[in-house]
Amino acid sequence: MSAKSVSLGVISVAGLSLWSFTWVRQEPPPGQLPPQPPRLVESLRGEALYVAYCASCHGGDGRGNGPAAPALKTPPPDLTTLALRNGGTFPRDKVEKIILGENQQAIAHGSREMPVWGPIFGQIEWDQDLREVRVRSLSDYLKSIQRSAFER
Repeated sequence: MSAKSVSLGVISVAGLSLWSFTWVRQEPPPGQLPPQPPRLVESLRGEALYVAYCASCHGGDGRGNGPAAPALKTPPPDLTTLALRNGGTFPRDKVEKIILGENQQAIAHGSREMPVWGPIFGQIEWDQDLREVRVRSLSDYLKSIQRSAFER
């Protein structure tokens, strides 16, 4: 079994959909359901969005230790140190562009293992304005979990 197959299996089990990637259709093993398309969380709260879309890789605490993290080629970054790594200022624009898939320089994500949730928020939702609300709420939540240089 290839590492890619194992990665996709773990990510699927963790509840993620790699909707934006090339799919190879395979029949699920007997007794298992086929992968489901991404489901939009109705909440506009950043914490709920984070739990639904980010925690399986980045971990419940945002430190990159989610259950799907070991299966990824590039380890997920610690999202609690974004401000520390950017001179003490939370890089809201950069974070939102990464979520939206507009940041082509996101080298840390390598071959773009991170699903781009912004377009999914917009394609599923009948009201395009709620896409921006969700992305901003998620960004606000990430800002709220930033650690200081004195925290470990």
